Amino acid sequence: MEEVIPEYSWLENSTHVCYEEEMAGSVTSHFCGLRDDCQGMVLPLVLEITWSKQFRAALYFIGLLYSFLGIGIVSDLFMSAIEKITAKTKEIHLAGSSDDGPEVIEVPVWNGTVANLTLMALGSSAPEILLAIIGIVGNNFEAEALGP
Repeated sequence: MEEVIPEYSWLENSTHVCYEEEMAGSVTSHFCGLRDDCQGMVLPLVLEITWSKQFRAALYFIGLLYSFLGIGIVSDLFMSAIEKITAKTKEIHLAGSSDDGPEVIEVPVWNGTVANLTLMALGSSAPEILLAIIGIVGNNFEAEALGP
């Protein structure tokens, strides 16, 4: 026996948006609502579920690529900032036995590995820290329901 797969469709006019599910040629469920009460899940200005699946998939894929591009740009900026911070050096004057004066050597301020790991941990925790600060400030400096 073949399994019957239900087909659905969205219908819309100027005032209502309707959903119909058909199975084996007969309508099994029907729902209508006012167009003004409906809003899109991803794009709140339009009801994107009435668009075809292929168009929505392409639109979401483009949005996903755009998000990855933004994350890549921000990550590059963050890593260049870490490299600039960890590249800092200081001069140390060593007293020597020569008549030319003290010997000057340049040493790094940061241990590169420790600094990179510390700054990466801080950078990955920054969203959580900022959300906690916003929650405390927005709640008149009292603990939120999820805790301080």
